[in-house]
Amino acid sequence: ILSTLNEAMIRQLDDDVFCTVACACLKLTDGAGVELTVARGGHPAPLLLRADGSIEVIEPPGKALGVFPDPELGDLTVRLAAGDAAVFYTDGIIEARGPDDSFFGEERLLNILGSCAGLEAPSLAEKLRNVVMEFGEGPQRDGNSDKNENHACDDAYGPHQRRSAEPARLAHGVHLSAAVIRRKR
Repeated sequence: ILSTLNEAMIRQLDDDVFCTVACACLKLTDGAGVELTVARGGHPAPLLLRADGSIEVIEPPGKALGVFPDPELGDLTVRLAAGDAAVFYTDGIIEARGPDDSFFGEERLLNILGSCAGLEAPSLAEKLRNVVMEFGEGPQRDGNSDKNENHACDDAYGPHQRRSAEPARLAHGVHLSAAVIRRKR
């Protein structure tokens, strides 16, 4: 999918157009297991929050799409156990700026997520959004979107919820988006 998208972008779009993307596929396995296969092109690596609070980075290779004829794409498969959550987020989370112009950053993101073990997907996404907004003293927004969004999927094979807030403008121009897939117990 990502290779085809890359080829189409290179053929059809201007040289200065590119995108970052994370793509995931869920597969039920024998028993109660779920496999999550992730591919990405230049997008921040999704995080796997284990039920015990430990965090693993899901980091398959891949460069931004629309830039390179061969973006060196690959995929990585992980197993979601009961209580685990896969967290996909935009760079708007880690690039959100505080009043002192510092970045929210990956380390702060990891620390916050570690305290979210056991939260339901909507609560985890909302907590992340609120912490980042407090850090930046308000909603952050980027030029690619008109909304601040939280996406939550409560179960790897069940219904999902999508929450959106009205557009909000801030000087830093960064967009907040987080998607959470949580395997129920």
